[in-house]
Amino acid sequence: MITAYETDTRPLSGLKIHTGQIVLIGDDRTADTFTRLIGPRIDASAVIRVKEMSESLNRIRGCRNPLVILDQSQTGAQFLDQVRNLSEHAPVITLCQSPEMTEQALAAGAVDSILPPYPADRIRTALQKVHRYCVNKNEDGFLNFRQSDRSISLRYNQIVCVVSEKKRSHIELSNGKSFLSTHLLKDLHSRLPEESFIRVHKRYIVNVNHIDYVEYSAAGPNQIHMNSSETNIIPIGRLFLEGVRLHLSNL
Repeated sequence: MITAYETDTRPLSGLKIHTGQIVLIGDDRTADTFTRLIGPRIDASAVIRVKEMSESLNRIRGCRNPLVILDQSQTGAQFLDQVRNLSEHAPVITLCQSPEMTEQALAAGAVDSILPPYPADRIRTALQKVHRYCVNKNEDGFLNFRQSDRSISLRYNQIVCVVSEKKRSHIELSNGKSFLSTHLLKDLHSRLPEESFIRVHKRYIVNVNHIDYVEYSAAGPNQIHMNSSETNIIPIGRLFLEGVRLHLSNL
């Protein structure tokens, strides 16, 4: 069985996991187990069944930050080759039949590997490992864009906030430097890791890892204090307030 979840980090019994579209090769019983674990947000229309590895890879490439769950019992002798192949495209959790195969799967690139009877608590732990893996991977990545006649690459973890300035975006870094991009704010937002970067106002995106503290007030204003930025106080737009509260409560 192969299952791919499009990333949407949400809490489950105090843990953050990945939920969304499921691409499945395998039996219904295992799929039902994961569907019950993830909860009512997954319905039958979100499950896509495929028969060939090549088709499953196409489905995975079509997801944003997919998670793959690969069942050894459904893949036969090509299991480890499939782990290596899939690991190039997404984090992989394997369901193995023996401790020896678990070790080999981890060596082949799996983020985690689970032995039967695949208890719910163990599955939650594996999903949390994937969450941490994705966060760490995102923090090590780069935002690439053009500035006039130059190409710029900025580490995600250096970006404190992005400010809209007419039809351009001002990117502020933790070292005090800043860059002006010709991209619109919404375009940059779609290219930043959604776990770390949140739209808080029609003119602002902030990196939650650089937040010092947040002020909420019924009378207003609601605002975010950044710990390192040229713009150290950022307003929270009324239409964004609920989303900001939800995102920060889940961190």
